[in-house]
Amino acid sequence: MNAIIIASLGAIILMLTNLFFRKRSKLLSVFALLVVILLIVFNTLEGQGLLFFYPASLNSAFFQFSNFTYLFNNVLILTFLIYILLNKNYLLLINPDHSADIYALLFFVMTGCFLLTSYNNLLSLFLGIEIMTIPLYVLAGMDKKNQKSNEASLKYFLLGAFSTCILLMGITLLYGATGSFALNPFNTLNTTKLLGQVGMLFIFFALLFKVGVAPFHFWVPDVYDGTPNVFTAFMATIVKVVVIIALLNFINALTPNCIGKSYKTIVLFVIISTLAIGNFSALSQPNVKRMMAYSSIAQAGFMLLALYALNDLATQGILIYAIVYSLSTLTIFAILNKFSLATFSDFNGLAKSQPLMACFLTVALLSLTGIPLTGGFFAKYYMLSATFFSGGKYALPLVIICLIFAGISAVYYLKVIQAMYFTTPPVTSDHASITIQPLATLEKSILLLVVIAILFLGIFPSIVTQWLYF
Repeated sequence: MNAIIIASLGAIILMLTNLFFRKRSKLLSVFALLVVILLIVFNTLEGQGLLFFYPASLNSAFFQFSNFTYLFNNVLILTFLIYILLNKNYLLLINPDHSADIYALLFFVMTGCFLLTSYNNLLSLFLGIEIMTIPLYVLAGMDKKNQKSNEASLKYFLLGAFSTCILLMGITLLYGATGSFALNPFNTLNTTKLLGQVGMLFIFFALLFKVGVAPFHFWVPDVYDGTPNVFTAFMATIVKVVVIIALLNFINALTPNCIGKSYKTIVLFVIISTLAIGNFSALSQPNVKRMMAYSSIAQAGFMLLALYALNDLATQGILIYAIVYSLSTLTIFAILNKFSLATFSDFNGLAKSQPLMACFLTVALLSLTGIPLTGGFFAKYYMLSATFFSGGKYALPLVIICLIFAGISAVYYLKVIQAMYFTTPPVTSDHASITIQPLATLEKSILLLVVIAILFLGIFPSIVTQWLYF
């Protein structure tokens, strides 16, 4: 709860600072970093039971906090800290007259994220979704001079509003079936009660839409492609993993009797279709950013295995997967920011001209592939193990299917690595016009630490999971 309060106050203060700092100012970045540090400190203190900024009655009525909640919130905050450090210059330049507003919108998104990691009530779920997504509609269209950015914002808004209507209808039907907005009455909801079943399905499908998985994925490529890189990185990491956690919390609130036998069949279909559409579509993309959009769909398919398994291994796995996926994706987008076009041919010979940049990108891509000695290997290992030990006749076939699609993903990830190390750039005027900005000293330092963390988690993943039981 401390994180919700501090993030919302930080957003309001940053919004008001636009009255004094109408042009870009480094003071905005400094203040934002200070708020992030406060978020880490007070969320950790609350997790230790040392400091609370809220009435204890709120803990059971609208929110429910656990070790996992505090730990995952710290993961979100640290990811946000890395995001700001890597992109602070771009956040000031994307729209100089509204730099303070951009930071305020980002902190409002984080407020919604903290609501979604701890909600214990359908009203707080709805508030979290809306507080998180409405600022994203604005951020997607922040590059006003770019037609693709305006298009992305409009598509995101229209389709996001449609999914919100489905979510509201689901909440209404569940309220009609249980007489309460709290999650606890779900335990007594009978599967034969059609009103409750339809309500749960509506909420489930609406949240799947927010994640961007098949068959609700159609908005992801265009929105991610049109949105400025600096905000695409934010949407593809923090926002995506938070909605998956919200889904996991919702499903965990339902007993087997309430879910019904058809639940795992639906999740099975969603996972396989998501992996198939995401991976096969990524194979034919003309540029790396659009490939990453479809890649994010495929990666979400792996994270959805936690919804199928619903065991302790799944809880540990989704935590590791969220960390590794976010770090790897932020690294890739930090490097994409340096390219004017970022087609596959633009990476030809990058290892010779920018060896450090190529090294960082290689580790991130190998991690997303799931190669051993990177964090991505253990992230996939935990998710597949959780699925296998969950039992049932579909567990082993699903694991095999996931391994096959992981192998397919290696094709388009390794295509970038091949271009960097094994392809010589052509001596043409078109290639000479490609501009690649070098990494700044701070960016090199941050990316080096991120890459070390990815490799460290590829050797000692238990360093994260053991915190769940403290």
